[in-house]
Amino acid sequence: METWPDILPKPQRGYSIQPNSGGVLRSEFSTGRARQRLVSDVRDDIFPLEWLLQPNHLVIFEHFIGVLCRKADWFNGPYHDGEGLKSGVLRLVSGRWQVQQVRNGNLFRVSANVEVQDRQFDEYGVLAAYLYPNTIDQYLGNLDDAWDNWYTE
Repeated sequence: METWPDILPKPQRGYSIQPNSGGVLRSEFSTGRARQRLVSDVRDDIFPLEWLLQPNHLVIFEHFIGVLCRKADWFNGPYHDGEGLKSGVLRLVSGRWQVQQVRNGNLFRVSANVEVQDRQFDEYGVLAAYLYPNTIDQYLGNLDDAWDNWYTE
């Protein structure tokens, strides 16, 4: 599996997500309510990402995606989600990306929808959000303190 080249910049900040169907199968009926059931708990969420690249970076990007990853293969790389910059196993949706030259500049805006393989929730962050909705930053990553102190506040 290929790894995002260190010479290329990380994706620009910003957050947007298109959650996958979540492995839910829905069956419509002519009478009565539709039924739904979970058939898979895999989360391959899609994030629209954007990079600002110089001309030499654009050539490297196109070679990395088009040749090394053959437009369809998974690779290790950075992406932004609601918690900030993370690393994961990614691939471009349908192997497609768009390039647009930035006006009055020698930069290119590259955008693509990127699928993140089996994205996981940060369990510490979820627990802290439930226990301390007003002070979540204080307890992020510290499950023991959050558990020990939840009833004292």
